[in-house]
Amino acid sequence: LRQRIVDDINALKSVKLPPLVKIAGMLNDIEMKIRELPVPKPEIRLKSGADKPESSDMQDPTQGEDVGVWRKKMNRAISTFKETLNEYVVVHREEDGVVPIMTPETREYLDQNLELKIQTMRISLANRDQQLFSSNLEIIESWVNRYFDKNDPKVLETVKQIWELKKIELNPQLPDISATIDIILAEKASIQRAEDKKAIDKVRANAQAQGQ
Repeated sequence: LRQRIVDDINALKSVKLPPLVKIAGMLNDIEMKIRELPVPKPEIRLKSGADKPESSDMQDPTQGEDVGVWRKKMNRAISTFKETLNEYVVVHREEDGVVPIMTPETREYLDQNLELKIQTMRISLANRDQQLFSSNLEIIESWVNRYFDKNDPKVLETVKQIWELKKIELNPQLPDISATIDIILAEKASIQRAEDKKAIDKVRANAQAQGQ
């Protein structure tokens, strides 16, 4: 029994418990960096093979043509350019999709949602809720990879921290020591029965001695 208890103690000591303080610190660090993470600058270029817009209508009004006629032609050229803009300009695409053009309002909304996800992760950490912790971490990872510049050092550091958090088990599997506990309880009960019997025998012996 003694060796069995020693083995179970060693098995319990070998379990890697989650570093709760370290995890909380990593979440704080990610949250502090969120609003500093840069978004990629979309590359805008002419489509290859696209025909250049004709400029025959864009004449110099000083070359004898009526200014009013020239102005009408200019307005028509501008209108035509706007209508065909998508045929000549393309937003650079990454392998995983279009690089989003982010407005300040969209950026603020993204930052707030990331902060909310981190708050949810803190709650799940306190409750040791692995499913809630992991699901929110997956969303954060997806958003960071999609919306921020993956070549920036701060973004790379954030992604690295996310990878470290993904490896953590909030509820690691503990070794089964129920058999040893049952043996200990049975041994304790046996000792208690022996002590009880000894006490009863002593009482009977005293009673017999007094009756004589």
